[in-house]
Amino acid sequence: VSQSRYDFLGVDIWSYFEPGHSVYFEQEFDERFTNFETDDESAILFGKQIFSLKEDEVLALMKEDGYSDYEIVDKDEFDEKRISFYDAQMDFLFDEEKTLLQINWAVGFTEEEEPVWPE
Repeated sequence: VSQSRYDFLGVDIWSYFEPGHSVYFEQEFDERFTNFETDDESAILFGKQIFSLKEDEVLALMKEDGYSDYEIVDKDEFDEKRISFYDAQMDFLFDEEKTLLQINWAVGFTEEEEPVWPE
């Protein structure tokens, strides 16, 4: 597996290029795992090969599985469309053709900006 590990602004990022995964550990939170992202086209979410779905199908899938608190940003800082599901702690990034490029999962935070760690 081709991989790299580097520190970026207090975040230790482990990238695994061949499967298309990155794992983030933040110094601020005692090097705990805080974020996972993938662009692995074989990824499965709720029984569906998620990267084969278009934007409207991803929205429908998330709603079918009980997630409804979301925001759509037409162009983020990287010129990609982002749909953030706050109740799932997930971001979906799309290109202009509404093709899914990447999924990010992150640890949740309270309104006071405190992380909510799994028990």
